[in-house]
Amino acid sequence: MQTAPALRIEKTKQWIEAVEADLSASSFKDVNLSGTSIHDVKLAAATFNDVDLSGSSFKEVNLSGTSFHDVKLAAATFNDVDLSGSELHDVNLSGVEIRDANLSGVSVDDCTLAGMTINGISVEHLLALYRGMKS
Repeated sequence: MQTAPALRIEKTKQWIEAVEADLSASSFKDVNLSGTSIHDVKLAAATFNDVDLSGSSFKEVNLSGTSFHDVKLAAATFNDVDLSGSELHDVNLSGVEIRDANLSGVSVDDCTLAGMTINGISVEHLLALYRGMKS
């Protein structure tokens, strides 16, 4: 038996600030949440589909097992977050900064990575080194 999501937001441009909330298994679809501040929130197993989170700030957030599909995260910041087991497909990660994060088992597929950094290290540079080692 499947449980209902804690929160479901669709087709809106409302400003949302989430602090100390449990929004696990929530569903976000076709919504503009750019510039949102999310702090000390549980969003484990949430689903983001066709969502604009550009310029948003995530701090001390549990995003484990979360699915991101066709999401804009350009210039977003992630500090002290758990993204373990999350899936990112067709996500714009341009200029995203990730620091002190659990990235175990994260799947990134068909994403834009230009300017993305993890703990201050360029992801593009890391991928270029990896590709150079494989050839």
